[in-house]
Amino acid sequence: MTSSMKLLTSCTKVKLARMLAISRSNSTSISVSPKKALVDEKLHIQICGLLAKEPVTIHSYQNDEDKKFGAVAHYIADVDGSVDLNNSASIGGNYEGIEPMGLFWSMTQKPGQKNHLRMSKKDVTKPILCSLQLFKGHISNDDIYNATVSSIAETLVSRTYLADTVERIPISHGRVRGTLFLPKGTGPVPGVIDMYGSTGGLLEQRAAILSSKGLAVLSLAYFNYDDLPKEMKKLEVDYFEEAVNFLLDHPRIVSHGVGMMGSSLGGVLQVLIAHCIPKVKAVVSLSGGYGVSKLQEEDGKKWIITDFDHPEFLNNIRWYEKDGDLIVETRFKFMSDWKTFANIQPGKCASSFLFIHGKGDENVSYENSEELVRDLQQNGKTDVEYFFADDAGHLLEPPYQRLCNIQWHSVYGVYVAVGGLSAQHMRAEEQFWKLTPTFFHKHLSCTGISNKL
Repeated sequence: MTSSMKLLTSCTKVKLARMLAISRSNSTSISVSPKKALVDEKLHIQICGLLAKEPVTIHSYQNDEDKKFGAVAHYIADVDGSVDLNNSASIGGNYEGIEPMGLFWSMTQKPGQKNHLRMSKKDVTKPILCSLQLFKGHISNDDIYNATVSSIAETLVSRTYLADTVERIPISHGRVRGTLFLPKGTGPVPGVIDMYGSTGGLLEQRAAILSSKGLAVLSLAYFNYDDLPKEMKKLEVDYFEEAVNFLLDHPRIVSHGVGMMGSSLGGVLQVLIAHCIPKVKAVVSLSGGYGVSKLQEEDGKKWIITDFDHPEFLNNIRWYEKDGDLIVETRFKFMSDWKTFANIQPGKCASSFLFIHGKGDENVSYENSEELVRDLQQNGKTDVEYFFADDAGHLLEPPYQRLCNIQWHSVYGVYVAVGGLSAQHMRAEEQFWKLTPTFFHKHLSCTGISNKL
């Protein structure tokens, strides 16, 4: 063979290799089903067009409401050049093992932002747009953020809190302030009031998703919002009764009783409210520190007084530093005299209860819920359910969202440790999110559990 023929053959091989690489690159793809889904809905993510046993990295990234989060997962393609997150195991990155939704719940925040960001949604009418990118080899988040590598395939996923089958209705009715999420149709459906904790304001994300389960959910503000009281130290029980009656009077909501769901202080208040308002038939209380609040009569009215300065709560506080920030860990314990302090009789309440608490909660010890369950049962309450989850933290939300284990408390102006381990916390959220709508339909529906669950 002449030298010119050898050169031609060599050039042909190079061109062929380039053509094959381009062809393979063009055929490599990421598919997601469905591409538009509720935040709590599992997605099916698949990759095809790879070489057999090829190492790749999948990167998820979202920039929503100026909060940037991302995750990477390392995979090895099968003999057919495919990766299926439903049965393929990640061998590194933000998580390991078979985790179909790991690219979402394992996200960490992108460097260069304020520390300890919480993934909360201010505007539930707008979806979270999340990009999925595929890279050759096994690389880190930093490699991608520093733009040292280029993707070989990508797609976009839309994750939303508000279903197309649900109406969002701002509420300013008498003194009641909040947002009603109402399933479209004639109804009637069970009504639920959702409340968050001691940061106040109005958070709609949990109520928005819960309404997709065949429930009318009122996200209720009760302080630090609009013309409501600026502090939670003294709240009138009549305000919550007005909210209860608002739901019961609605033509598309069942009229024989309402449910309530609350986290942290919200859950504490609802236990007291249920002892005052017989129309509250079912309560789901999340991560409550029972004993910070009490019922008190004054001028012929009932009030809820909240006091975080009780000695039994202050004894366990410790401070530490992380990432240059001062963090407070409280681990509030159950008050030994809580029934006397709260002015309630645990056996004299018509409501059914479901208590949910993470054993890894660093803000409020799960012993609060454990002891309250025991007290209620010892006082004759038989309709009490509970779920205490190992290594789950304080902030329990619908599943497949990033865990926040340290949060900024806007009212007190301090970082608070709330605990939890990402994978274990997510599994607890999966379970809690199955239990909650089932519990409400069981105790509030006229016809049993909705087929929408």
